[in-house]
Amino acid sequence: YLPNNDMHYDDWVHTAHAIKGAVGDEGKDLFHRWSSRSSKYDATETDRLWDSIENVTSIGAGTIYHMAQQHGFDTAPDQPTVTEAAEKEAIQSTDLVATPVGLLDPSKMPRREFLYGTHLIQKYVSATIAQGGGSKTTVLLTDAIAMVTGRTLIGNTPKKAIKVWHYNLEDPKDELERRVAAICIHYNIPFSDIRGKLFLNSARDRPLIIAEKINGIIIATPDVDAVIAEIRKNKITAMSVDPFVKSHHADENDNKQIDEVLNQYGRIANETGCSVELAHHVRKPAT
Repeated sequence: YLPNNDMHYDDWVHTAHAIKGAVGDEGKDLFHRWSSRSSKYDATETDRLWDSIENVTSIGAGTIYHMAQQHGFDTAPDQPTVTEAAEKEAIQSTDLVATPVGLLDPSKMPRREFLYGTHLIQKYVSATIAQGGGSKTTVLLTDAIAMVTGRTLIGNTPKKAIKVWHYNLEDPKDELERRVAAICIHYNIPFSDIRGKLFLNSARDRPLIIAEKINGIIIATPDVDAVIAEIRKNKITAMSVDPFVKSHHADENDNKQIDEVLNQYGRIANETGCSVELAHHVRKPAT
């Protein structure tokens, strides 16, 4: 009752979310079998989509029943109605239990892992926010060089010398290198001090999209896992993305959608132990 005669890509993605929301990871084989009905079936792409979908709570069994009913499926007496299925999928699979506080011992509590003054901290997402043309990129690059060299350059003091990755989504690579060179010259920093420790990427060469919106649903892209892999491989401790708005396809005016995007950056920070800094523009003044 769920035909797949070369349906639109967005509908295919929506159905994948409904199946995962209904049965979780166990639905992968089912999704492959259903997808294989289409002449456009690609096992690799099907795996990629399924693996990119995280926990789904907004749709599930109720959505599947509704879609099936639209194609002639009759709900038998012993089968749940659309309303009953929707209510069931709203129940969390893990019981919510209040956790009591035990005997606290502050001497055994791990300290916060600050990296750069109190602005950046490992496993957390931070932000640098200013108006357009406010030199955010220059500040981020100067901060990166300060952390790479372990030197105090513009106020904050690095806790230690670390590897830093700056991913710029606006400027070309040669412009970034010009700015880095100018900063090093200004502060008398030998170029050899940042070699192999500072990483620079430009979206002009390779875009970075952390999340995309498909049929109203925010979906993590393969870039999330790719970023995690690169951070681990190169032992990077701090990453900056400039600007945040160009790293996703969510609606900036939708708080829930932006929260989902930030969850992906939070996942990157948490799984790698890296500090993630996002550059963001404030609202432009009226003219």
